[in-house]
Amino acid sequence: MNEAPPKIIPLGQEPRPQAIPREAPALPSSKSKPKPRRGKSNRFEPLNHFIGGPLAKVKGRAAVACWVVLFARTNRKTGLARISQSKLAELCGCKVRALRDALGELEAAGLLQIKLRGNEFSGVSMYRLHPGKETTR
Repeated sequence: MNEAPPKIIPLGQEPRPQAIPREAPALPSSKSKPKPRRGKSNRFEPLNHFIGGPLAKVKGRAAVACWVVLFARTNRKTGLARISQSKLAELCGCKVRALRDALGELEAAGLLQIKLRGNEFSGVSMYRLHPGKETTR
């Protein structure tokens, strides 16, 4: 019962790992129906219009950032964006004073309507975006 000592394999001569056979992913059955598409969404139409025209009216970076953040925060059913000025300033990357100037600039350009000015009693502010006369939200 003399066993041979284990053979030491020199560095670089190790055998390659064995390939593990994998199963092909299951294909969907021909019986499954594709999901129906909902109606054509015009979610980005106001954004495209804003970039194409009224953006030239806006002078400051804070005003552009404010409009884009409000666009992202707009409720599709009501068309209103509800957000506090401090949170909006944080998301835009500016101070609250610069944000107030930007809101005034957007309102003067006709791109924004302030529906409710929030305070400690009435809650957060509500804004309605007006991307221009050609498209409505």
